[in-house]
Amino acid sequence: MPPTPASQRWNLRLASPLRSASRCWSSLNGSRAVGAKGVAVRLEASANPSCGTAGAAAYSLPSPASDKLSLAEEALLERTTELAQATEEAAKAKLTADSAYELAARTRGREEAGKLRELELEWKVKAAEETVKMSNLVVNEYAGLVRSLASKPGADSTSDLQSSSPALLDGRVQNGGAKLMDSLSEGKLGLQRLLSESAQAELAVSEAKRDAETKNTEQCRVELAQAQFELQQLKIDDNAAAKMVSRYMKFSQKSTDTLQDAMTALKTRHTATVDTLSAQLLELSSRLHFVESQSEKLRQALDELGGEMAKEAYCRRREVALRIRMVNREEKLREELERWVLRAEEALERKNAEPQGVQDRMILDARAILSDTLGGSSSTSSGSVARLITAQNAVESLTAELELETTRRLELEKLLADTVIKAPDDLTAVNGDATAHFKPLSRPLPASYESPTLHAVVPSESPPSVPLAVDAKDLEESKPWPKDELPTRPDVLAPDLAPALDAIAGGDHTSTAGKTSPNDTSLPEGGEEMPGASSSLPWTMIKNLKRA
Repeated sequence: MPPTPASQRWNLRLASPLRSASRCWSSLNGSRAVGAKGVAVRLEASANPSCGTAGAAAYSLPSPASDKLSLAEEALLERTTELAQATEEAAKAKLTADSAYELAARTRGREEAGKLRELELEWKVKAAEETVKMSNLVVNEYAGLVRSLASKPGADSTSDLQSSSPALLDGRVQNGGAKLMDSLSEGKLGLQRLLSESAQAELAVSEAKRDAETKNTEQCRVELAQAQFELQQLKIDDNAAAKMVSRYMKFSQKSTDTLQDAMTALKTRHTATVDTLSAQLLELSSRLHFVESQSEKLRQALDELGGEMAKEAYCRRREVALRIRMVNREEKLREELERWVLRAEEALERKNAEPQGVQDRMILDARAILSDTLGGSSSTSSGSVARLITAQNAVESLTAELELETTRRLELEKLLADTVIKAPDDLTAVNGDATAHFKPLSRPLPASYESPTLHAVVPSESPPSVPLAVDAKDLEESKPWPKDELPTRPDVLAPDLAPALDAIAGGDHTSTAGKTSPNDTSLPEGGEEMPGASSSLPWTMIKNLKRA
């Protein structure tokens, strides 16, 4: 399809911006190449690992290389300025070309659309004309045939046809067929002409599409060239950067290796230190568990010893209270006997006193004293003697238990001292003094703990027994002893208890009407406290009791 005048004008208008853009791109390529070479030279000069202090001094001095570098930098600056200007012009030209291409495309599109509409309308008109011609031809032929047939009557025509010769019929048929062939040929020619015109229209449309594809291909070629140029430039930059990085890595690899070696050594030392500390911690934990078990055992033993000592102290207080009450009763009995003797002497010294009456009165006073002091007559002395024997044996058993517990306490203290002395030196160095970490013995030990066995108990002499003269009533009023501490039966009597029992069983007593001494300071029931006891007893007797 020949180009129209409008398309020629648009091609001329687009040719000049494209030529200017191509010149700008060529200048840009040259400036980029020069700039890349200058940058590569500078990078190689700065990234050379073999350049030390001497190299820096050499670069600082004026030399042909530095002059070339300065010239390259100046050329790079000029080319950079030109590149900026060319880039600006190229951008302007590209924008102008894009706008021109857009305007031309819109105009060409409108022209192509108009042409297509014009060809379509022409084709429709020609098709309508050919249709009208064909219809007119068919109508005319049909009208002629009808007129020819209608000009003759039916009977005559039939008879004529039957009587006519076959030659005439053949001639008429041939004439009608010739006319039909002519009309068909004319219709075929019209259709062929119509088809040729439609084919020409399609060919024009295909040529227009081909021109558009050609222009698009040219534009794609330009863009491909630009992309290839940018790709080449990026490859150059990547090569320069790769060379610089490789040289820098060679320079810094030694320091990196040194740091890696140092880190490996530190890691090894750290692992060894952790292992050592873990082993020490495990050992100290085992020793701590051992010391705690020993402490628990000692605590349990001390708790048991404390309980035994508390029980022993309670029993000792009861024993002392019982002894004080016995001494108090003896003092009371002595005072009553002194009064009885004084009354007897006074009665005998009277002039008008009758011996028999005085004797009877003395006997009554003695019986009253006996009943008041000993709680009954001499016939009930067997129960009192039994209670006295039981009390004496209980005192002796408590004394023996006290000696046993004292010996056990001494052995436990010795065991504790040996345990502290035999403790490891490193445990003392880590935890300080071993005895400083012992807790108060308040927690119970496990059930599997066994008390330490006493290999030998050194018996001590029992304290001298005080002659007892107690009443059965007073013993009954006192607090009962624990069942587990009462002896079953007295096997052996104390040697110093026999005279007191003989004196109680066979003595002849008199009563003084049951008077009570004002200095009676008997202990309250239970024997826990002794108010006023020391005021009624001599100091020597109190000292003897304390010593006993």
